Amino acid sequence: MPLPTNTSMIASAPTEELPPPEQWATERQRMSPSQERMLVHLAREHSVHLPFLDPASPRYQQLPSKVDARILIDMLKSGQTPAQDFVDSLPEAQPEEITAPYEWQAAEDTPSEAMLHQLRSVSAKMGVAVPDTAGLKKADVAAMLRALDHM
Repeated sequence: MPLPTNTSMIASAPTEELPPPEQWATERQRMSPSQERMLVHLAREHSVHLPFLDPASPRYQQLPSKVDARILIDMLKSGQTPAQDFVDSLPEAQPEEITAPYEWQAAEDTPSEAMLHQLRSVSAKMGVAVPDTAGLKKADVAAMLRALDHM
């Protein structure tokens, strides 16, 4: 994975304002792409082998959780080198399940203009009458787009 061009921004990214990882609601989610980029940078800088980021490793892309990534980032930023046994023991975080639109936290929100534009565009391309979008929720638009995609 290529290193971001502005690594000074990454190195100075504030982590102090975040609550402790054990209080995160996302503690079981896979690390984020920005955490992955940060770990690539820090691992290179500190000559630490992270098997989940090494394409030659059988653990490649078996990404740890956001909490475990945060712990590694904090260790490396503070100059600590994590023991390889510790790194190897980090469990893979399971990918999030994609839920149905009506289960989304924002399912009842008003759809954005971009969502409505996409619905109109896809409907027109499919030769389907453009639905009345008044009163639609984000979940409604997502379900309609999914139905059009399966036509």
